[in-house]
Amino acid sequence: MAARLLHAVHESTSEDALAHLSLLLNRLPPERFSQAVLMIGRPAPVLRLPPAVPIERVHGCSLMPMLPGARAVRLLRRKSFDLLLMWDWSPYLDFSREGSDQPSLTILSSPIGMPGILFGHLMRRKRAQQTNFVCLSDSVREQLIRLGLKSDSVRVIRPSVDPAEIRHADRQRVRSEMGLPADARVLLTACPPGRKGGQYAAVWAAAILHQIWPDVRMILPGGFRGDGRARHLSEECYCPQIFRIAAEQYGPADLLAASDMFIWPDDQSHSTGWLAWAMAAGIPIVATDGPSVRELIRDGQTGFLVGSSQPHALATRIRTAWEDAEARRRCAQEALRQADQMCCAQKCLDAYVSLMEQLLLPCERKTFRR
Repeated sequence: MAARLLHAVHESTSEDALAHLSLLLNRLPPERFSQAVLMIGRPAPVLRLPPAVPIERVHGCSLMPMLPGARAVRLLRRKSFDLLLMWDWSPYLDFSREGSDQPSLTILSSPIGMPGILFGHLMRRKRAQQTNFVCLSDSVREQLIRLGLKSDSVRVIRPSVDPAEIRHADRQRVRSEMGLPADARVLLTACPPGRKGGQYAAVWAAAILHQIWPDVRMILPGGFRGDGRARHLSEECYCPQIFRIAAEQYGPADLLAASDMFIWPDDQSHSTGWLAWAMAAGIPIVATDGPSVRELIRDGQTGFLVGSSQPHALATRIRTAWEDAEARRRCAQEALRQADQMCCAQKCLDAYVSLMEQLLLPCERKTFRR
């Protein structure tokens, strides 16, 4: 009989975690795993949900948006499942299952704050044997181990990419549809909006470069929360004509195919999915030096790092990287080679299957009554 998986997703779940979830929903064998989704809050715009997987949506907690809300907790208690997978924010959900001897798996793409630290201490005391963690970066894993969780219950599964999507992406078509000149220098950034790095730095860096390179253009991906902020940023830097807000139908492979360089100026984000896609697409990467970035990008070997997310520093690094064509080619080739080894979708899927089968093995020896 197929094992019953319940995925608990919150509206704050990161794009990287949703990419992992989309992979499982679409590629786990249905004869071995029966899946369902509990979506708390607004629908996730980048979640690829197959028609055969049921989804139930409930409102979150309006006063404290990071909490699941009473109705979600009641629903969770009534659900029948063999394994609960809690995506990104979801340690809070585990409070609703206190006393349960069923295993659960929490997937974290970024470090946890103070509520999560308190949760970690509670987990060690009450449910250390039942809860396991998947982290998308080494830095997040290290934080959990510092909290006292056992190292064998916390493992890293890197963001994955699909090489077939990259191979099938059509550079000329995407550029034409987005109104990008064939000979333009096209930069792509996917960082979240924000004034400490992120799209704020990327947009202003592109505006600075526009004074030197009139043909520069920048793509800002659409289909994520914060599109309005991205549009406002592109309008306030006095050259809105150089920016393109991509429609939702364009995935990472399409946008990278249309681009000449990928810019990641967010040193506080632990999301590395877009970095993995850029490595696999074989285009040069300029990124702000940060713990999660350094796990994938080595300066001068697989990309170009800049020590500050200030727009002028970022623009200077982009310009120097662009002017060294041999270094760009060498870094892109080495990044592509490493992405093939580290970020394979099948490798990611196999890691989840192996872990879930390990967690479900004790459950197969008992009969659950809920």
